[in-house]
Amino acid sequence: MQESGTDHAEDRVRVTEARFRSLFEHSPVVLWEEDCSRLREHFAELRRMGVKDFATFFAEHPKEAAVCLARVEVLDVNQAAVRLYEARHKAELLTGLHRVIGPEAYPVFIGILVALSRGDTFFESEVVNQTFTGRKLHSLIRVLVAAGSETTWSRVYVSVVDLTAFKALEAQVRHAQKMEAIGLLVGGIAHDFRNAIAVIQAHAKMLLAGNMSDAEREEALRGIIGGAEAAKGLTRQLSTFSEKQVFRPHPLDLNGVVESVALLLRRALRHDIQLHVALYPSPLITRADPGMLDQVLMNLVVNARDAMPNGGDVLIQTAEIVLASDDVVRLPALRPGPHVRVSVTDQGTGISPDVMSHIFEPYFTTKEPGKGTGLGLATVFGIVKQHGGALRVTSEIGRGATFEVILPRVSETVSTSEQLG
Repeated sequence: MQESGTDHAEDRVRVTEARFRSLFEHSPVVLWEEDCSRLREHFAELRRMGVKDFATFFAEHPKEAAVCLARVEVLDVNQAAVRLYEARHKAELLTGLHRVIGPEAYPVFIGILVALSRGDTFFESEVVNQTFTGRKLHSLIRVLVAAGSETTWSRVYVSVVDLTAFKALEAQVRHAQKMEAIGLLVGGIAHDFRNAIAVIQAHAKMLLAGNMSDAEREEALRGIIGGAEAAKGLTRQLSTFSEKQVFRPHPLDLNGVVESVALLLRRALRHDIQLHVALYPSPLITRADPGMLDQVLMNLVVNARDAMPNGGDVLIQTAEIVLASDDVVRLPALRPGPHVRVSVTDQGTGISPDVMSHIFEPYFTTKEPGKGTGLGLATVFGIVKQHGGALRVTSEIGRGATFEVILPRVSETVSTSEQLG
């Protein structure tokens, strides 16, 4: 009887294993099965050598990522992985992990390593990796240490969702929404451009008339140069804001971004709306794409404008804030420590609680048909998330709203060319 019971148990194990293998092999989601026990042994050796903070260690020794990658053994991949990574057969993926995780993906791989070093058993992030043919892939990657392997890392499962097509569509939508915002600027920009041209023409006619002293001639030439510089500045601002570009973050001063975009924003507002800017007295350095931050501010101010049909004041304010552990519970995308903040406050109609829960959803709008795309705040949410930041919104019906964009502060320096983007 004992042998019969054992046989039944073994049969159930075989059936369960066969079912798992079938699901693994035929899942439409890309799946990897890895053995990271050698990686764990390597971490143990690094700890014996005195490494305590792995985040700092990898920041100081970025080449160590390749050493760790070589200690990950791929046990199995499914057919979806073979197709996505454009491999000829499984064997290529089993021995070619380094060809999939290129240097561009190392920051995310290091994030996985740091999470594992803390004892985390789950990690999720977006990553840019590549196929065996060299094609770039935008993916959502999830790493799970299997139950029972927490102390050995002998079974680690990785799932990958291809976001490449979605990212391309997202870029198109974002660009279309950006161009919609530019349409709001055209009237004011055209007026200022006509003024610049008028200055150039007036001084050019003075030169053509002749009979001028050297001082008058110099003044006319300076007027022409000044008008040309003004026109050049207007076109540079528009082209920077409208160009279709990839995400290129670099250190910049948030105060400088606000000052620059405020010149454009004032032209987008009606005469009954006043824009005020209050800047933090010291530089607020963050790592961001200046064109995308311009778009965030543009969308938030336009949203504030539309919330004030009878006019009022809009305030853009920058500040330094230090987040405590309690703060990041409500803002899980952030970590405790110093951050920079830019807020946009209006005196509009306010946001009701039922609307508040939907305001960042794509195509959600409370405006009349034809008055809005419902993409403005969704675009803001996507850009802020892409920058590793968070949004916080407070509002009362009839008393306006405040949108806060909170981004990590960095200690890097900013060059003039970087600040201009």
